[in-house]
Amino acid sequence: MKKLTLSIAAITLAINGFCTDPPSSQELIKEISMTTEDIIQSIRMINTNDSTITKEISEIYVHNLLDVLSKLEDLQIKYD
Repeated sequence: MKKLTLSIAAITLAINGFCTDPPSSQELIKEISMTTEDIIQSIRMINTNDSTITKEISEIYVHNLLDVLSKLEDLQIKYD
């Protein structure tokens, strides 16, 4: 499930990079933020519904993704 979610996120970002009207930096930051939030929700769902991933590993993933969101918010403030 984790690989599927990460693959979908990567495909989404790749498609956005090849569109004819490139998105602005602010739009990219918002899209990356939404994708990261979706991944966090998926990891939390896996943690409660599936025993194949340990709680410690899922907490590490969530912590790292929250760090990414924090950095994206810093970028968004810079571009506003």
